[in-house]
Amino acid sequence: MLSLSLQKRFGTFFFDVTIEVENEILVLLAPSGAGKSLILNMISGIITPDSGRIMLNGVELYNSRKNISLPIRKRSIGYIFQDYALFPNKTVQENIAFGMQDNNNANTNLSQLLKRFDLEDKRNAYPHQLSGGQMQRVAIARALAAKSRIMLFDEPLSAVDVQLRESLLNEISEISKLYSLPVLYVTHNFREAEQIGDRIAIMNEGKLIEAAETGKIFRKPSQLFTAQFLGVKNIFPCHIESRSQKSWKVRILDSFSLDCSPAEGFEEADSAWLCVHPKDVRLIVTKEDRPNMFPVYVEDMKIVDRVFRVTMQVFHPEDKEKPVPNFKLYMDIEELTCRKYKLTLHEFVNISLKPDRLFLCSQAKS
Repeated sequence: MLSLSLQKRFGTFFFDVTIEVENEILVLLAPSGAGKSLILNMISGIITPDSGRIMLNGVELYNSRKNISLPIRKRSIGYIFQDYALFPNKTVQENIAFGMQDNNNANTNLSQLLKRFDLEDKRNAYPHQLSGGQMQRVAIARALAAKSRIMLFDEPLSAVDVQLRESLLNEISEISKLYSLPVLYVTHNFREAEQIGDRIAIMNEGKLIEAAETGKIFRKPSQLFTAQFLGVKNIFPCHIESRSQKSWKVRILDSFSLDCSPAEGFEEADSAWLCVHPKDVRLIVTKEDRPNMFPVYVEDMKIVDRVFRVTMQVFHPEDKEKPVPNFKLYMDIEELTCRKYKLTLHEFVNISLKPDRLFLCSQAKS
């Protein structure tokens, strides 16, 4: 288990993050300059924090109060860089064996790793003779050969083609389970993060915004920054009118009320941000009453990620002639559904927002 609380200042940039990582893959997902790589460099010992503490499996790697800072070679950390950082003058087996100097079973372990990573026929090849995927596997095998107690990955697949990326992501996921290691994985690629992460940690400007299970972060984030960063298109200011055990009522844009599912961390009358993914906006073609149903006017339609992205102006449920200011909704709809119901530009239709598909976000205090 990794546990850390670190602070570091660079001019006006102040890094201050506390986090714990079990034997799992924690993905650090953030904009450029948020401190993703910085946290890896401080854990590994490449950069020294100003203050704080790093604990790995009960061993203090760094403690500013006790003046403890283990050298890099004693931290037992496997660090996989973007450029692989292989020794160009060493063969595959020499690169992997580099961390096995004091290992009595070095030859046996080397053979196992070569086989595990499908590198047996490349054991005498040099890095310049390998593909990007093969170099990545050598780098991972070398880290494991050194008996690393944690694996750090800094955008390791940024230079790898899409097909190979899928295979390597599966490899990394299997390694985490097979060796029961904590893994920190830095990326800016949402699909990569969603595929490999057990949990996702969202960072911004040197701060941890939120960390949660991968499915929850992408489905229902709790912070406004996370929703905006992950591309949630429908986000509106609201305040909570009433709460019950099964359903809450929120007032949106001071215009009308909607039902939504309960959320943690809010009280009655609190301000919040009401969010819904475009794929969760439902077109209603029957006269049957639905929860949170109201008329909209179709303003625009275009193809986005192989579905129609429909831009709609919302009108008041009780007055079809009264548009709600600043209330435009985006709906994603399959082309077949769009054609089936003959959805066209410049017409009124009804849409529904299912309460359990709506979620509330708060804005982190600076």
